[in-house]
Amino acid sequence: MVQYSVAGATGIMHSAYFKLFGNIKSPHEANDLARLELESLAGPVEPIANFALELGDSPLREFRRLTFADSDVLVADAFTHELAYGKTKGYRLKFEDIFDVSPWVKRLAYTREIFIALKGGKKSDLRRIFPDACEGLNAQYVKIKKGCLFRLITHQYYLENSKYISQLSRDEEELKDNLARLYGSLTTRFYRIPASATLRIGKRLEDYFAIREEPSLYLAHYMHPYKGKFHPKMVRSLLNYICPQAKGRVIDNFAGSGTLLVEASLLGLDSVGIEVNPLSVLMCNVKCASLTELNPTELERSIRTFLTKLAKMGHETGRSASIEELETFPLKGRFPANGREYSRN
Repeated sequence: MVQYSVAGATGIMHSAYFKLFGNIKSPHEANDLARLELESLAGPVEPIANFALELGDSPLREFRRLTFADSDVLVADAFTHELAYGKTKGYRLKFEDIFDVSPWVKRLAYTREIFIALKGGKKSDLRRIFPDACEGLNAQYVKIKKGCLFRLITHQYYLENSKYISQLSRDEEELKDNLARLYGSLTTRFYRIPASATLRIGKRLEDYFAIREEPSLYLAHYMHPYKGKFHPKMVRSLLNYICPQAKGRVIDNFAGSGTLLVEASLLGLDSVGIEVNPLSVLMCNVKCASLTELNPTELERSIRTFLTKLAKMGHETGRSASIEELETFPLKGRFPANGREYSRN
């Protein structure tokens, strides 16, 4: 377990509030998995059953009627927006020393937002607790005379909703626009009323973000259907519990479709997978390589070259290119096959 100091020399106690995802489907996720990963990464926590009551107590009482800087989002609304079902809505942590909480933001699986109230804090403390913060996107603050309240949106929120970005973006320009919509969905577009989940025509990207489902096919997880797959969010929380440190190695002796290996890669952990099924070996290698070895710039260049050649073939022959013709396209890179690697230059 990573030990964080909760008692120092100042005698001033700060507070952290962890708000769970509203799409949690099981009490075991909220009461067990979410708590276990929090205690491993952050330390002893207490469950929160009602954020409205928390807002009536110190230190949140002084912030609840205010809006975050350069925003119309009310603090009270941020705490009570799209809460989880069930009794446990989140967790509370008291601590004394101010430290970098980036591991919380980047790793937590069941926490959507983190609120940190620093007594005597100031705006510049944002860089102390989260150096990689993008103010106005994944981080907001509100300052009063007695201190400062920070709102941090976890990476898991963006990872899960990236599923809709990849499905609905038709070109590069639309991709950039959709990413901006995702980044602003909990800040600049906070008060947007979503359409019904059953609406089939006219649904906007933000409408999908509000659906109470747990997207599990984000990033490389969507590659190839597989029966009995691990649930990515559960895997991530277990990895946080057993391997909270920044570096480590895990082994999955029944790798299957590679869900654990993918999540370990996203967390920066080394992983080893064992699998007898050649198709599963191929799936695992491709998924992990796409996250750790693929150069986005080279990939984009290859795609553009491929599409240019494809258009040229069609223009010159008046027909679509055949499979045999496409196979002659000079791809560069390494592709794992049945546990081996081969090159095609």
